[in-house]
Amino acid sequence: MRKFLQSIILVLITSIPLYSQYDGDSSQTYLLPVVKQNSITTVFNKELSIYSLLTNVDYSLAIGRFNFNLTEKLHASLIKYSGANTTRDENVLRLSGDYRINNYFNPGALVSSKIYSDSRTTDINTAASNFGILFNRTLIEDLVNLLPFGGYTEDVQSGISNNGAIYGIQGGIDRTLFSDFLIGSNFIFRNEDISPRKNTLREFTATIENFIDPGIQNRLFVNYHESGRDFFFDSDSLLQDIYGIEKNLQRRNDRMFLFSDEFNYSNVLKNTSINFKVNFSDRVVTRSTQYKLPNDLFPTSFDSQIEELKFDLAAGINYTSESMDIKFISSFAERNEKFLLLNPENSNPDYFEQRQKNEGIKNNVASQVFLSLSSIFLISDYDRVDFSVSHFKLRYDTPSSENIDERDELLSQLRLRYTRQLSSNLSLFAGFDFSYGKLVYILAARSSNNNTNRIFRLNTGYAYSGRQFKNYGTFEILANYMVYDFEDLNPGFKSFSFRQISLVDSAVVVLTKELNFEFSGFYKLSEQGDLKWNDYKIKPSREITELLLLPALSTSAGRFSFKVGLRYYSYFSDVIINGLKKEENYYKGIAPLTEISALFYDAFMFTLRGWYERIDSKGNERRYLTTLNLAVKWFL
Repeated sequence: MRKFLQSIILVLITSIPLYSQYDGDSSQTYLLPVVKQNSITTVFNKELSIYSLLTNVDYSLAIGRFNFNLTEKLHASLIKYSGANTTRDENVLRLSGDYRINNYFNPGALVSSKIYSDSRTTDINTAASNFGILFNRTLIEDLVNLLPFGGYTEDVQSGISNNGAIYGIQGGIDRTLFSDFLIGSNFIFRNEDISPRKNTLREFTATIENFIDPGIQNRLFVNYHESGRDFFFDSDSLLQDIYGIEKNLQRRNDRMFLFSDEFNYSNVLKNTSINFKVNFSDRVVTRSTQYKLPNDLFPTSFDSQIEELKFDLAAGINYTSESMDIKFISSFAERNEKFLLLNPENSNPDYFEQRQKNEGIKNNVASQVFLSLSSIFLISDYDRVDFSVSHFKLRYDTPSSENIDERDELLSQLRLRYTRQLSSNLSLFAGFDFSYGKLVYILAARSSNNNTNRIFRLNTGYAYSGRQFKNYGTFEILANYMVYDFEDLNPGFKSFSFRQISLVDSAVVVLTKELNFEFSGFYKLSEQGDLKWNDYKIKPSREITELLLLPALSTSAGRFSFKVGLRYYSYFSDVIINGLKKEENYYKGIAPLTEISALFYDAFMFTLRGWYERIDSKGNERRYLTTLNLAVKWFL
C-alpha cells in the first residue's frame, strides 16, 4: 500500500505545471494553531504620544490521547493628539483540541476569532471574522495528512454581519524520501458561504529535492494559488433605490502560478561552489462590481484586470580557502504588467474603447540587472581586508507615449575596509564607502527630475576588550552630493550637499565586582548647503548639531540587574544667511534613566526601562515626557 501511494504521489507531483512559492497570507492557509514553545509574552511601549501593547500567548498540552493548542495575538495602539485620540486594536485567537483514536479517526474542534477596529473614519474601520469548525485528522500510511473540516462562520465588515457555512479540506505530505527524491507538499481547499458574499481559497505547494551526486543538488518549488474575496463599499443613492441595497459589493480574485528551480554544485571544483536559480510567475488579479446601473452608456468605472508576468534568473559562485572568501552573484529579472478593463456591457463602445486606452497607459515592463562581488582576504594572522562592489540597473519602460514615468536608474556601490588586530584585546579598522546613483527620465515632461547622487564615506575606529575595561569607538566623515541635471532650466530643483562628521563611543568600566560604569553616546555635526557641482562651490544654508550622552551605573543582585543613569539629548539647528548664523530651532532633553531586568531559572524574563525627560525647545514652554518600555516573557 505504501509503495503504491508513493508511486501515485510521485506521478502526480512530477506531472503538474511547475511554479514557485506564493508569498501570501499564511493565516488564511493554515487553520490550526501552531505552537513552537509554551510561553506568554507582553511588551508595552510608550514613546512620545504613542502607546502600544503587544501580547502573544502560545500554549499546547497533551494528556494521553488528547491534544490542546491555544494561540492569541493582541496588538493595541493609542496615539494622543491635541484633538481626538486615535486607537487601533487587532486580536487573533485560535483554540483547538482533538482526540487521537487511530491513524484514520482523530476528531477535533477549532474556535477562531479575529477582531480589528480603528477609530479613524475609513471604508473598513471595523472588521471581525469568527468561526467554529469540527475536523478530523487522518494519517494514511504515515505519509499523507488529511484534515477535512466544516462549521459555521460570522464575518463582519463595514458594520454588516454575514453568517454561513465554512468547509473544506487541507493536508499534505511531510518531507519524505521517494527513491532519489525528497518530496514535501501541502494543499488547501476552503469555502466561506456568507451570503451575499463568498470567500474562497485554493492552494497547492510542492517541493522536490534531488541529490544527483554528493556534490550536486536540484530543488524544484511549485505553487498554485487562487483566492477570491468580496468587499462592501458605499453605493450611490440610485443603486440603493434600484436594488434595495445599503452597500455595493466588489469581488477581488487573485490567481498565481509560480515555479522555482535551483541547482547547487559543490566540490565540483576545489574550494568552489556554484549556484543557479530560475523563477517564473504568472499572476492575474481581477476586480469586479456586482451592482451596476442598467443601460448606463457612460459608467464612471468598469471591472478591471491586472496581468503580471515575472521572470528571474540568478547565478552565483563562491570560492573559499584558508586565506580568502570570494563571492560573485549576478541576476536578471523582468516584470511585465498589463492593465485591462472588462465587461463593457451596455456602455457606449467608443467610450469604453477610450477608457480602455486610458487604462492601458499604465502598462509597463520593468527589468533589473544586479551584479555583486564581495571578498574577504586574510593577509596575515593579524590583518584582514574586506572588499565589495555591486551594480544595480533598473529599466522601466512604458509602451504608451502618454505615460511619462519611463526611466532608467543606476546604483553602484564600493566598500573597502582594513582591520588590524594589534593584540588579543585591541583592534583598529579604517574604511571607505562610495555610492553612485543616477536617475534619468526618458521623456522631457519629467526630465527636470534627472539627477546624480554621490555619497562618500570615510570611517575609522577601534575596539578594546579587557577584563576591567571595554571600549568601542568610531569616527566618520560623510559627504552626500545631489546634482540635478537641468536645475538652470527649472528653479524648483536645486542641487544640494549634505556633509557630516560623527563620533560614536561606548564603554564599560568595571569599578568593583558588583558595580560597573557604562557610557554610550554620539556627537554629530551636519551641514546642508546649495551646490554648484561643476565649479565645486558649496554655499552652506543650515548647520545641525546633535549630542546624545548616556552615562549609567549598573549592578546585579542575585537574579536581578539594575541600571541607574542619565540621558541627555540636544539638537541645535542654525540657518546661514550671507555667511551669518541665525538660530532656527533647538531641543534639549535631560532625564534620569532606570532599567531593571530579571531572569528566573530560564523560565521568566522581565525587563523594565524608562526615563522621565525634561524638555526645553524653541517657542514652547518647558514640558515633561515619560518614555517607558516593559517586556515580560514567561516560558510555561
